[in-house]
Amino acid sequence: MVRSLLFSIRFLTILPLGQQQRVEGRHLGAATRYFPLAGLLIGIIVALAAALFGWLMAGVAANGLAVAVWVVITGALHLDGLADTVDGFYAGRQPDEVLAIMRDPHIGLMGVVAIVLTLLLKFAGVVSLPESGRLLPLVVLPVAGRWSMVLLLGGATYVRPQGVGRDLADEMNAADVRVAAVITLVLSLLCLGWKLGIVFFVLVWAFTWVLQLFLVRRIGGITGDCCGAAGELVELFGLFLILLART
Repeated sequence: MVRSLLFSIRFLTILPLGQQQRVEGRHLGAATRYFPLAGLLIGIIVALAAALFGWLMAGVAANGLAVAVWVVITGALHLDGLADTVDGFYAGRQPDEVLAIMRDPHIGLMGVVAIVLTLLLKFAGVVSLPESGRLLPLVVLPVAGRWSMVLLLGGATYVRPQGVGRDLADEMNAADVRVAAVITLVLSLLCLGWKLGIVFFVLVWAFTWVLQLFLVRRIGGITGDCCGAAGELVELFGLFLILLART
């Protein structure tokens, strides 16, 4: 458990927790069940940053710095996946063409636009959160984003022949998906209350399922970039869902 958890944290964040050890087999597959816990760590750091910066300076600037911490703590890994995914799906027509564009290390215009819009919307959403009880949503949003990655890895074919994402998808099983779901549900209830927590959990699952259907239809499955894009999109979706519920 500890080895898989530490791997999930090192894989999804820039935090160098524990010694770098080779993880394979069931330890690698089991790491996916702890993705929501890695998201929890990200969320706690973001919430603490928002609280600290909010104490030191005016709200808008503090929220901007909190979003910056949100990006930095992940190494912008998921934003990169979002940009590659948008570039591929925008410019490519056939599945092979889409996948080739996504593999290109250069970011195109639409990828840049996707990153800018995502950061602007995330900043606007964080600024719009009510002062009372605004930190717990920041905790649970990264949890939901990482859970969406587990759902995609466990529910769709991984179309790349190799890579860490391929290894994760090959080694994980249905139990890993269920454990990740339970962790996400519990954290959603704790952070948002039972009514909004259940709605949040169900709608995030539904949003990810629709996204999976789209990906399968266009390219026959998913890639690591698609998982990163899903994480970013789910965080945005969840953020504005919470805003609507609390308006």
